[in-house]
Amino acid sequence: MLDLGKVDSRFLSVAWNEHPIEAFVFDNLEFKVRSNANLKNMKLAIDSTGMLEIRVNPKSSWGSIKDTVFRYYQWCAEQQSNILKQFDIVTYRAQKNRTFKTNDVIYIWGMPYLIEVKEDQGHEDELKIIRPRQIVPALVPKGQSRFSDKYAFLLRNGYLNKKALYNLPILNQGHLIMPKHSLWQDSSVFDRDKVAKGAKVTNTFEDFAPQSKQNSQDDDFLKTTLSPKSTASNNQEPNNSSDSNATKLNNFYLEQFSRLMQGCQDNLLKKQYFGSRMLSAPKRIIIEAIIKPYTDKLDIRHMNNDTISKTIVKSETTVSPCYKALLKGSLDSKADIFNKDPFLCFDLHQISKLDSRFTLELYDNFVSKDGVRENVPPARMVVNGSLEHHQLLEQVKTLRSQGKPTPYIVFLPEQKDYLQMSPEELLNELNLQNNFYHTGHFSNKDEFYLDEQELTLFTTDGVELDPSLALFAYLPDMPQTANHMYDMSALMAESHASDNFRPTIAGNILAKKIKRESGEFFHKTLVKPGVLRVALKGKNTGKKVQKIIEQYMEQELYKVSLNFLEKLKPYYISVYLASSAYYQMEPISWMKKLEIKKMKPLGQCRSKGTAADIRLNLQLAHYPINVMASVGIHELCHLVVCNHSVAFKYMLRIFCPSADNVSNSLIQLGIVPIDTI
Repeated sequence: MLDLGKVDSRFLSVAWNEHPIEAFVFDNLEFKVRSNANLKNMKLAIDSTGMLEIRVNPKSSWGSIKDTVFRYYQWCAEQQSNILKQFDIVTYRAQKNRTFKTNDVIYIWGMPYLIEVKEDQGHEDELKIIRPRQIVPALVPKGQSRFSDKYAFLLRNGYLNKKALYNLPILNQGHLIMPKHSLWQDSSVFDRDKVAKGAKVTNTFEDFAPQSKQNSQDDDFLKTTLSPKSTASNNQEPNNSSDSNATKLNNFYLEQFSRLMQGCQDNLLKKQYFGSRMLSAPKRIIIEAIIKPYTDKLDIRHMNNDTISKTIVKSETTVSPCYKALLKGSLDSKADIFNKDPFLCFDLHQISKLDSRFTLELYDNFVSKDGVRENVPPARMVVNGSLEHHQLLEQVKTLRSQGKPTPYIVFLPEQKDYLQMSPEELLNELNLQNNFYHTGHFSNKDEFYLDEQELTLFTTDGVELDPSLALFAYLPDMPQTANHMYDMSALMAESHASDNFRPTIAGNILAKKIKRESGEFFHKTLVKPGVLRVALKGKNTGKKVQKIIEQYMEQELYKVSLNFLEKLKPYYISVYLASSAYYQMEPISWMKKLEIKKMKPLGQCRSKGTAADIRLNLQLAHYPINVMASVGIHELCHLVVCNHSVAFKYMLRIFCPSADNVSNSLIQLGIVPIDTI
């Protein structure tokens, strides 16, 4: 391959069309070349595979190509590195090279599915779907897990996505343990002792915010006090506790901690996708909630530059002291405070024997018996005292009478009402969890210490999982949306268009204080993949299976996106009325038709007189629902503004401030290559 850094200077004066080469290397970076006769200036791009591409006019000289690459070399190297870090490498490799045959991986709505093809089955082609299952890490006594050695060497070699695993709660002998980066050693930094006059809730804003001018009209829309309802994490339900119990929550971090615990517990027991952005970024979630009273009050009546400037000033004065308080009590200032890690409590010498048998092939590792204790039955996870538990006990009794090994039973945590707990009870819970990472046991009643246990993985239906099938999944910012896509309420649809997509202003403020996560619009977790069972009437050509799956994806995308957009209609009308007061717009209209197509753009809005159609790219069905939501909202704004003028941007900023940011972040997911964003 041509090394552009080593070519003779005479070659650099040659035009590309005189020596057309489709790829070259420059200082260890590989570039593809794409020519376009209509292009005036060169463009550098990077697709979701991490491949660098330079787009040139055929008459451009190799010298100008080299200059462009040299000038932007550092940017290219950093972007390529960042994109490759986002991937679950094994899953990405499996689905990128798919042939639409058995054991290929395909993503639908951000969830991985394995394709299973059966030929000559019945008289018609048929597709059956098994949904993905959430993964639950749990600790069991050493020797009781069927897959712990296999898990250990897959984790050590980077096969499992460690980041997603570290963001999950752990089950330990009937206790729910939060990830250690979501725990604070000193939660007292959030104490609110000052009580607003006449207020029943002690969560007033005075500890962090300067005194507001009581008589200023400009400040009226910013006046507020924090309450359990207004400080709820984005993906948790509002607090419904009574006034008498509301006074108990007088510590801001403990309030967030209680919601986190309640949400994880409820969704775990419901076998739904549990988790919260607070699991991976607790500092950010808390600061967002602190400045929420400012940014949330920027409604359509106050959306002007003067108001925005005032809000930024007021919010920044709040963020600074709050950020210092967070750092004082968080793990950032005490990185090595915990001396135990439940994910790395394995014998390195033992698992090093398996390293030579490790591959990056999903199916090879799944069928491999290396690291599997075949004489140990899979452990089981059940609710204590449930019918399933009693049936399992009968099964264990029978196996013991026959002299056969019995499965180890892991109990789900007993149901607690964390939202009703007093600060003392929550602090006790927090201290127990900190103690677990400090000393290796949750409490003095623990039967086993951490050193005597090993980690294994379960699905939410209670079955121990082969770790080869712990694949990366992408959820919307609100994980429960993954369970309610088909019956989404108007309130949930509107939250996707407003509250759930972080306001641009809040994002700008936080960006100065906290390093922004590159995948901030997607909640990442680990799941056991679902299965797409394709029964074919004849032989499998690959293309036949692809057609069946794409037809299903088209139906899915149409059904979900139509429901979502229709639910937004009242909100769309209110946004139009507010925007038309400032800008000249077309008469208000609604889409006449929704189409799903294979095309280059992510979405299109095509007007024909008074009728307007919206088209969505079929590939949007691969991604989490909030990607489709952001593209759909973008196209809705085109119904009344047919260009990207100031009027369009104003309307989109009111409708969904982060819509374009969400759709542009597709490249970070790498689920399917989209290089036309």
